[in-house]
Amino acid sequence: MKAFSSLVLFVLCFTGHVGAQQMWINEFHYDNAGADVGEFIEVVVENGTDLTQVTVIRYDGNGSAESPVLNVDMDFTQGDTENGYTVYSVAVGLENDTEGIALTYQGVVVEFISFEGSFMAVDGLAAGYQSTDVGVSEDGATSIGFSLQRTGTGTSGSDFTWTGPVADSPGSLNTSQDLSDPSLTNTLTDTPQAPASEPVTRGDTIKYTIEISNTGNGDANGASIDRKIPLDPNTTLVPGSFKSTPLAYDAVVLNVQEDVAKTITLTGFDLDGDLLTYGITAPPANGSLGAIMPAGPTAGSATVQYTPNMDYFGPDQFEFTVTDDDNNACPAIVKVMVQPVNDPPSITCGPNQTVVNTAGAQSVMGWATGISVGPANESFQLPPTITVANDNNGLFSTQPAVATNGTLTYTPMAGASGLTNVTVTISDGVFADDVSCSFTITVQASPDAKDDALTTIEDTNLAEDLFADNGSGADNLGFPAATIASFGGGSLGGTVTSNAAGSSVALADGTLTVNANGSITLTGQPFTLGTYTFMYRLTNVAGSDDATVTIEVEPLD
Repeated sequence: MKAFSSLVLFVLCFTGHVGAQQMWINEFHYDNAGADVGEFIEVVVENGTDLTQVTVIRYDGNGSAESPVLNVDMDFTQGDTENGYTVYSVAVGLENDTEGIALTYQGVVVEFISFEGSFMAVDGLAAGYQSTDVGVSEDGATSIGFSLQRTGTGTSGSDFTWTGPVADSPGSLNTSQDLSDPSLTNTLTDTPQAPASEPVTRGDTIKYTIEISNTGNGDANGASIDRKIPLDPNTTLVPGSFKSTPLAYDAVVLNVQEDVAKTITLTGFDLDGDLLTYGITAPPANGSLGAIMPAGPTAGSATVQYTPNMDYFGPDQFEFTVTDDDNNACPAIVKVMVQPVNDPPSITCGPNQTVVNTAGAQSVMGWATGISVGPANESFQLPPTITVANDNNGLFSTQPAVATNGTLTYTPMAGASGLTNVTVTISDGVFADDVSCSFTITVQASPDAKDDALTTIEDTNLAEDLFADNGSGADNLGFPAATIASFGGGSLGGTVTSNAAGSSVALADGTLTVNANGSITLTGQPFTLGTYTFMYRLTNVAGSDDATVTIEVEPLD
């Protein structure tokens, strides 16, 4: 018996997809000649998807969500099924000018398209997303029964191209549309090295055909070998002689949160069992990648950490390759959707304020700084709302307020004085993530000194409080509380500023002492009978006021 050894070399690279369920907006109609008729939206969803979690939201050109939210499970009609995907459509009205359509899955935006312009959604699940204009449109001359639709071959929305208006097909595949992955089947055939006219001898090599085909139905995650070798007992297949390039799988990752790193799995497969080495060939445009783990050859998948750029949200992607032991390689693309989160608004309070109660209306330009609803890509939010509260409203005839340009305004109440704690709160107008800062306002009042009439006996020392009601009412010390700065004049000679508070001077053959806290003493009796006068000055940061003190030294009865 003759035995022929055969060596087969097969080279193949196929990219499938793994990860999130595939779905996309596939066709819609919104305008035609005469009264609009037959308006609809069509989507394609991968079989096995939980349709209760798939919704469609219409948006007007101002970015506001329209009601109702459409649920594919409840509101759409099932149509054609092909290669693991099903078409669903719903009759629904659409505007004849700029409008958007958002497709969501499990509360996450999968796709946000628009026609006749692009805009940013301001509310609903697509809030913060910029729509993608499909690039084709309808108008009042469009024929009835036409639509805008995707055409081409593939298994994700990005594989197709928008075209139209062309004849519509709600519930059916579009014109020239094929829902399939590129074929995995490929054949390489060679002839025996020995001349066909000569007998094959032991040790000659014959190359036979081997076909490889994907074992899935569109979402390939494996492959099998169909060895089409004649059942010739004289022929054997040399173990290990089959060689193939590895398979790399595209991935779609929807649940990446803004400003939060995400570990992403990279998946490959090799038909002949080689170890695989993963490498990044095109980094993301709106983020960064960490080191691939494991760094060297592995029999399974690998992981890499994706970190979106600060404050970025929206689509991103990067590319990688898998390389086998024979240095054969295959590329794949990972598409990422970074979901927006609300960056809190910001405001920085200015310095504490001090004002005299008679100063009138106050306006401090640029007092508050850093006022923002968030980073630049959150400009879709409403202007900031700033509220101001304080714990002593009685200090003001016009309560404190802060404008969006940072100007602080308030008017102190005449005659009022004291300190209040003020809290400034900013809201971004869409989310409830408010931010506050605090400061104080001190309303000052100048003192009001009252004249004092004091009496003592010639042989009795005097001790009194000048701030008390000594005939003309108690002194108003103002705010902050005033103290006596100086005294003099009258019987003491000089002026009210001649003697500093706390000094002692001669009066009525005794010793007079006037202290800053208002206490006064006349010691060293017996005193000389008579009427004596002097002035004191009451002072705080808001002002000063003078009063006259009269001391009557009376005889002993």
